[in-house]
Amino acid sequence: MPKPFNFAPGLRRPPIPTNEIENRLGRFLADLRLRKAADDDAETMSDPIPRPDLDRIGRRARKLHEAQRKAQKNPNLRKEDWEQLSAVFNGIALDGPATEHRADEIAAELLEVMPWMPQARLF
Repeated sequence: MPKPFNFAPGLRRPPIPTNEIENRLGRFLADLRLRKAADDDAETMSDPIPRPDLDRIGRRARKLHEAQRKAQKNPNLRKEDWEQLSAVFNGIALDGPATEHRADEIAAELLEVMPWMPQARLF
């Protein structure tokens, strides 16, 4: 398996949408409170996150999203552009010729197609 090639090392992932951040923080807080509550309290807890906490989560999510957007080197990309770039975030697997012999064959084919290349190699 070829090692992934980091195509764009300076490229950061797109900012996470605010609603996704809110959902993740809300789930984490609910799980945390359910784990801390005793078994009998957990059964009686109908709403693990009160409204003031949801408002605080929303404010923090907006701040996190804005901080991510400001940290981007390219914050003006459209969503479609980010989707096209998503393929390179984890690296690209590059496969070269299987053998040295195949590499020599490719070079010979290129020299046939581009007859000026032998002279260019001399300089």
